[in-house]
Amino acid sequence: MVHVSPESPHAFAFLGPVRARLHGREVALGSPQQQAVWAALVLGDRVLTGADLVDVLWGETPPRGARATVRTYVSRLRAALTAADPAGEVAQLVTGNGGYRVRVPDEVVDVRLAELEAARARALADGGDRPAARSVLREVAGLWTGSPLTGAVGPWVETREQVLAGRQAELLEELWELDVDLDPAGGVVAELTDGVREEPLRERRHELLMLAQYRTGRRAAALATYRAAHDVLAEELGIEPGPALKTLHRRVLHDDPTLRPRTAAGRPAPVRPAQLPPPAGALVGRDALVAELVAELTAGDGAPRLGLTGLGGMGSSALVLEVARRAAPTYPDGQLYLDLRAAGDDVGVLLGGLLRSLGTPAADVPAGAGERLAAWRTASSSRRLLVVLDHVPGPAQLQALAPAGPGSALVVTAPRRVLTPSGLRWWTVGPLTPEASLQLLADRAGHDRVHAEREVSAALVAACSHQPLAVVVAAARLSDRPHWSVAQISAQLDADLREPVVMAADCAVVDAPFARVQALLPRALDDAACLLAVPDVDHLDAAAAGALLELPVDRAQAVLEALVDVHLLVAEPGGRYRMLGLVRAVLRRQAWARQGAGVVRAALRRLADHLTCREQVPTIGSGGRQLPDPAPAAVLAQLGGGHPADRERTSA
Repeated sequence: MVHVSPESPHAFAFLGPVRARLHGREVALGSPQQQAVWAALVLGDRVLTGADLVDVLWGETPPRGARATVRTYVSRLRAALTAADPAGEVAQLVTGNGGYRVRVPDEVVDVRLAELEAARARALADGGDRPAARSVLREVAGLWTGSPLTGAVGPWVETREQVLAGRQAELLEELWELDVDLDPAGGVVAELTDGVREEPLRERRHELLMLAQYRTGRRAAALATYRAAHDVLAEELGIEPGPALKTLHRRVLHDDPTLRPRTAAGRPAPVRPAQLPPPAGALVGRDALVAELVAELTAGDGAPRLGLTGLGGMGSSALVLEVARRAAPTYPDGQLYLDLRAAGDDVGVLLGGLLRSLGTPAADVPAGAGERLAAWRTASSSRRLLVVLDHVPGPAQLQALAPAGPGSALVVTAPRRVLTPSGLRWWTVGPLTPEASLQLLADRAGHDRVHAEREVSAALVAACSHQPLAVVVAAARLSDRPHWSVAQISAQLDADLREPVVMAADCAVVDAPFARVQALLPRALDDAACLLAVPDVDHLDAAAAGALLELPVDRAQAVLEALVDVHLLVAEPGGRYRMLGLVRAVLRRQAWARQGAGVVRAALRRLADHLTCREQVPTIGSGGRQLPDPAPAAVLAQLGGGHPADRERTSA
């Protein structure tokens, strides 16, 4: 059992900062050069002469008096060891045979212990006990606590550091190989992804990552990993991937069933897909909702069916993935993820991907969509799966892709509620709170910078309607312009919301979710949404909307409710409806551009007339007095000008 650690009573550490501990006390090892002498004496495991130690410290260019300096270092080290271990029970620095040597048990030196335990792990694996070998190697990997020989200096140290770092890489790959064989869904994909990023020229890492991805149902990701390996080897070294990597690529490409892991009895082990994408960043301001959804998925009651909807850019996809990651241990047979916006909405193609993810060889996947549906229901019926469907367009995909198992869960996101017999329970993801959106801005753009202009920053996130995507885009602009103040960014955003010029690319990113929603609408409903964005009023009711749109009240009510369903409007108590400022800015620009000034001004005139007439009617509960309403004046003021951008240029 590996037992060298900083808390051990005796520990000589070199796989990180150089340290020595005897009888529970730290040994003072002195200067960086003296630490190099100490490391060479312990790790050399032989008698080193004074000339050898001069080479350790200075190589071929020693200074005058180098041997005397070495003798001083040795003397100080002997004194430090004697002070910590007077009887020499654990460590002795002895002189003889023309040189020096440190005698110390192998099990207290981390470098030696790592090799002893690695040999034990290989013996366990050769004997068939691969889980035990994996546990031993996991402990061996923990012996490295940083860059080897940190604190020591000299040419020998530089060479030895590279050797120890290379040995760490080899042992990690031995461990990852066992992880990929025994538990490919247990987190090894993330470790290998980091490992490839750190050392992209080690082909074995690409190979193991491909195999882990394939065994967790991510065949496309495995093929992408090969392409990345091919490109980096060609760019950095001018070579092709080696035979092992090329062979694995061919086997993945042809969906070789022998790549699947095997049980102890030699049969193919069941595939446990782990397809949830890694988090893009910390989730802010959603703790309560995440906790509620995780509780729904982990309660153990039947087959949970959860749906999240909301205006694009509110972060429903990030939220649902965070929930799925936290609930994943409850679903031991795997987690499947499909982004239907990226993958398309062809049910037959999607079912084929799900079947392959559960281990069905490509040659055995039925050809017809109906047969694939039956096979999917059979394959999922006996498993406890967590299936995440992102950006579901409609009921056809939802009904076909839902797992059949009584213990499986389904979590979906959609631009609007999807009604199906499966009975999903829906949550709407709205804007962040002002405090949370300010925190998000600070997390992305820098806390000091945001807090230095707190009031302006609060106004900036308010102009973003507290929509996470817009706040992140604003933060990215701040990070990209370190010489700009928050006030400058805020003013530029305000101008570009009326007419994108300077920050047109940023506006395109923010506009994209709204464009996707509008594409779902009939043209007449889309035009109505744009006209409803024009008036400078906080709220509209059905009667006011009817006047603006030139519709009867009941039809205007239907229009308003249809726009609430796709989150372009927010329904409020009292039969009133409001539009987020960000949505208003985007749709208002489109109203002027698409419908023209004549149509827009006529609509505003109808609304102004309606509001003016209504203002003359005593309000119930007002004692017969007229209650002032700023809305008519605001709309009349709009009639005094044209396109809002034109009015801005005129006033300037």
